[in-house]
Amino acid sequence: MITSVSDWVAFLHACDALTGIPFVLSGVAMMLLGWRMWKFAVVLTFALIGLMVGVALAQTPSQAALYGVGGAVALGLASFPPVHQSIAVLGGLISAGLVRMFLESVGLEGVPLWIAVALTLLVVTPLCAINRKQVIILITSFQGAVLMISGLAILVRAEPTLRGTYEQMSEYSAIVGPFVLLVPTVVGVFLQMADVRQRERGN
Repeated sequence: MITSVSDWVAFLHACDALTGIPFVLSGVAMMLLGWRMWKFAVVLTFALIGLMVGVALAQTPSQAALYGVGGAVALGLASFPPVHQSIAVLGGLISAGLVRMFLESVGLEGVPLWIAVALTLLVVTPLCAINRKQVIILITSFQGAVLMISGLAILVRAEPTLRGTYEQMSEYSAIVGPFVLLVPTVVGVFLQMADVRQRERGN
């Protein structure tokens, strides 16, 4: 069961090369049209969060599947009626998660770490509510980028030369991985913003 980034990477390594194609196509669709299907993306994301929370709460491996499915269904359904508020909470959670990862990487831990995470959540969530459209575009572009890069990773793994080149680049510089993910996210944001403006003009 996928409950972490390492689990996701292991899943991608186990996939057949052809599996990468639907990942790429769905990722591109999300990058281009994510703001049109944002409610589905929000519910799915909260369901995944519920899955991870449920698995984390399970006391035994035999309970993991039951707790995971229960958490996914419960949190996914709970996020839909207040979906406009859910997108703001999701933006706050993502921001808090990124802050936690950064602070842990520089050695901060314990109570100060969690105070910083809590403050980030409290400050960013209302800001996301105010800038809901921009948050929707950013989150769906990021989700699309993750799917597309995941699909490309599966396809690259099937080609030894390309795989070797990427691995050498990653070893040479730690920013290669984040940069590869950042570029399509930014492209998706600009494309979706252009689509929104065109739709608002009625063209």
